[in-house]
Amino acid sequence: MHPLANDCNLVKAFSIPLVIPLRSASLTDRYGSRCIINTAIVLAALDFALMPWSSASLATALLAVVVWGLCGWGLLVPQQHRLISLSPASSPLLLGLNSAAVYVGVSVSGIIGVVAMTWLDRYALGLVGAVFIAAALLVAEWARLRISFRGEVIPAS
Repeated sequence: MHPLANDCNLVKAFSIPLVIPLRSASLTDRYGSRCIINTAIVLAALDFALMPWSSASLATALLAVVVWGLCGWGLLVPQQHRLISLSPASSPLLLGLNSAAVYVGVSVSGIIGVVAMTWLDRYALGLVGAVFIAAALLVAEWARLRISFRGEVIPAS
């Protein structure tokens, strides 16, 4: 077997959940965007926090990568729904800013990973990621509270 066969399988496993945005749309309609976003963020944080242990075997690593993909791809529709519901008239601008923020986050993550590896073991990168994911949940909830205190209407979703 080729030495990269396992890495290729991990990449394939991450792309399997690409169909999840189709399902997350119906889940968003049923449970609301906030519920889906918060659930995905909590699952992703747990998944990343457990990566030092789940990377011990190929089977658990595949499972961890699939959960990562489910959470990551599953956030697209509820996040867009949330932004559009906040200001329908500004939705093109909000979606563009959201896309830009995603690109910046992906770009900065590589830098953060390199810096973290200079101080920590490479197996601790999942824990570093979990901290940033948990911070994202706190920022999302802070933003929701701030909007509600300003008297603006926050959709129940």
